[in-house]
Parts: sequence; C-alpha cells; structure tokens
Amino acid sequence: MINSSADVNTSGKNGFGAFAESFSEINQTGGKISTQGASGHGLVANNDRNLQGGKIVTHDTEIVTSGAWAYGAFADNGGNIELNGGSVDTSGDRSFGLLAAKNSTLTSNSKVTTSGAKAHGVQAGANGGSANGMITLS
Repeated sequence: MINSSADVNTSGKNGFGAFAESFSEINQTGGKISTQGASGHGLVANNDRNLQGGKIVTHDTEIVTSGAWAYGAFADNGGNIELNGGSVDTSGDRSFGLLAAKNSTLTSNSKVTTSGAKAHGVQAGANGGSANGMITLS
C-alpha cells in the first residue's frame, strides 16, 4: 500500500501517474498527478491475472493528462478507483476523463473536463466486450 500527498509528474508514451496492479492499493490525498504523452494515464487500477484488482482512492486530488488516449482515471480488468472531490482534466484525442472497462468499478464526485476529438467525459466499457465496467457519479 502507498499513502501519498505528493505531486507526481510523468512525460512520455505510456507513463502512468499512479498504477495499482493486482492486490495493491494507492491512497492519494491532495496533490496533483499530471502526465504528458500518448496513453499517459493519470490513474490506472488493473489486474494482471485472475486475481483481485488494484485499487486507487483519491481525496481532493487534481489529475491532469495531455496526449492522445491519455485517460484521467482508468479502471480495467477488475480494478477499482474511487475519486473523492478534486478534479480530472484531460486534453487530447480520445482522452476520456473516466473509463471503467472489463469488470471494473469507478466512483467519482470529482469535476471532469475533457477536450479533444472523441474525448468523452465518462465511458463505461471498452472494446465491445460482454464484461464491461461500471461507473457511479454523484
């Protein structure tokens, strides 16, 4: 488990700001997570095997991504993300603010802003599969 209030900056293709893999957990309070580069997601909670997915919980955290396909928060393969306050701001083509796919969950009461072609604010499901994700907004 990682507990943090630090600012995190990444640049370059596939550079994630925070990445929780199977059975791991990241808790972020405050701070700013920013990425620059294609597929440079702000938060990723994932599962590399058929195990319990990773979990990320944020409180009043600012998440900023810049680049094509650079999602603000991405839960995949059973991952779980919970955003409490704060904001998500993405810029770039297909840079979704929030994405939950493949049996994952994402809950948020954060402000979400996106810009770019096909840059959806919120998307549940990906690749047309039958095991899609669930997003709860409040």
